[in-house]
Amino acid sequence: MNQPPPTIDDIRNARDTALVALDSVLDDIEDEISQTTKKDAHLAELTKQKEALQAKYTAVSDAATGAVLALPEVIAAASTLKKLSTDMDAKAKQLPSMTTNLDKAAAVLSLGQQFRDVIANARKS
Repeated sequence: MNQPPPTIDDIRNARDTALVALDSVLDDIEDEISQTTKKDAHLAELTKQKEALQAKYTAVSDAATGAVLALPEVIAAASTLKKLSTDMDAKAKQLPSMTTNLDKAAAVLSLGQQFRDVIANARKS
């Protein structure tokens, strides 16, 4: 059975679930480390596990970000955002020659709204 590709929310929810689990274990390890009074093999192992959990936390977060960035709707949005930011830059360079501050503001606000809309629509996908 073919499953639909994950959405941004699916990836975000999976990431959050994994990070909460890692946080919980990290908290337990950190509590045990703080209560350990001897510098022995047990403390060394706790410290090693804490560092491994912290690295895994970063890896999970980075993997989720990579997965979101690879989604077709995000790639399409990025292309649109690049065009809009180029247009915004061009408008900003024209601003000194525009007749009024209201014209300047309207031009930039319009492009800014389009930029925001593209991001909002990508998040809905």
